[in-house]
Amino acid sequence: MRFQLKNVGVISEADILLDNITLIAAENDSGKSTIGKALFTLINTMNYFEDEYILNVTNIIDGVYSSLNNLLQVKEKNYKNERIKEILENNYITKIELDGLKKELFLKLDDVVRNRERSNIFVDDSILKKVTLNVKKLSEYSDKDNEIKELLSLEKTLKDFLEALFKIFNETLDYNLIEKESFQKALKEEFETGVRNIFEDKEESSLILEDENSSIEIKLLNDEVVETKLPIRELRNNYNIIYIESPLIIDYLDKICDEKEIKRDDKNYILKENLMNKLEFNIVDNLLGKEKEIEKINKQIVEIISGEFTFDKQTRKYNYKKNGYNINVKNTANGIKTFGLIEMLLNNRRLNEKTILIIDEPEVHLHPNWQVKYAKILVILAINLKVKILLNSHSPYFIDAIKIYSEKYRCNTRFYSLVDSNERTSKILLDKTNELSFIYKKLTEAYEILKQVEFSDV
Repeated sequence: MRFQLKNVGVISEADILLDNITLIAAENDSGKSTIGKALFTLINTMNYFEDEYILNVTNIIDGVYSSLNNLLQVKEKNYKNERIKEILENNYITKIELDGLKKELFLKLDDVVRNRERSNIFVDDSILKKVTLNVKKLSEYSDKDNEIKELLSLEKTLKDFLEALFKIFNETLDYNLIEKESFQKALKEEFETGVRNIFEDKEESSLILEDENSSIEIKLLNDEVVETKLPIRELRNNYNIIYIESPLIIDYLDKICDEKEIKRDDKNYILKENLMNKLEFNIVDNLLGKEKEIEKINKQIVEIISGEFTFDKQTRKYNYKKNGYNINVKNTANGIKTFGLIEMLLNNRRLNEKTILIIDEPEVHLHPNWQVKYAKILVILAINLKVKILLNSHSPYFIDAIKIYSEKYRCNTRFYSLVDSNERTSKILLDKTNELSFIYKKLTEAYEILKQVEFSDV
């Protein structure tokens, strides 16, 4: 798998081969996280943008239908004014007509999404014509009767609703436009200050992901998505991408995107789904012995943290179990939570050959000894469960551990570093797999500073 970035965040250019393990080593504020966030946004948006769009349009249709239906019920009252009775008799809108319009709109929506192109959208506007005529006729008498004024106001509202609804279908239901708008929204939410590299004069940005079966390509001009290239529908949802920013997420799982506010494009929501919902093995998985492999890895984690994470189905909350006692996860060390997340994902069968696992600076909450043990667990995951892992790190201990265990277990691991590309602090990504001394030197400069201080006269 190959991932390319151009003019994104502080990164001028990056060309990455995503192997068993890919590690980006660099100091703080160098753009390490940009690569992981961009990769997550690309794959996750591709997986869910159709569902999200259908949900949004469905909510609009349902909302408009409900409003129109309420207005029609008001219109059905027994008016005294003969002119009103005459107008409504000639141009009365029935609930059958309204239900028919709703059904037609859903069929148009399904047609556009299914065929992946803009269909000929000719929504029946007979209702709108009736309402428009009512508004015209009622306007002639609007100053003479309160009942007429009341009905005119309702008809005008009805007309505005219908015009807005038809506009949505006539201007928005274009599949290519749906793609562009979905990626635009996702990238804007992830890169709040803009996708484009502010340290460069270039207007164009791009994100490209290729594997042996398909490719994704997004091109932007001044932060606006201008071109999308996606694989066929059958190749989507090919990867389950999981992003771990911090182990502290365990403390507030119950507060992340409740069911009333589903945000499938949110990193933490996706992680929560993977932590809270268990998948079952199929026959092939069982034959391949994946269950035993997971049990073996989990056993190692339990030995390291001297306990295990258990899920209470009734409360839908995790506990840390140690020496027979259940401990609230909020009262556990952050280092234990770091291992706990892996244990929880394993127990839910979420780590497999279709998983891309992104972990941002996993060493932050770990003692050097546990950094080494964590690195071993990740290498085993990559080799035995075929998980693709992308890591950001600035710890020499952790990086060296990944290197040594990768060699021991014959894990294909690539090491990258970010360096200045120009005087404006823009960065380029360099492959340093065969030049790890470059990375070590960059990350151990603190030792040299301390030596200078120690032996100085000051």
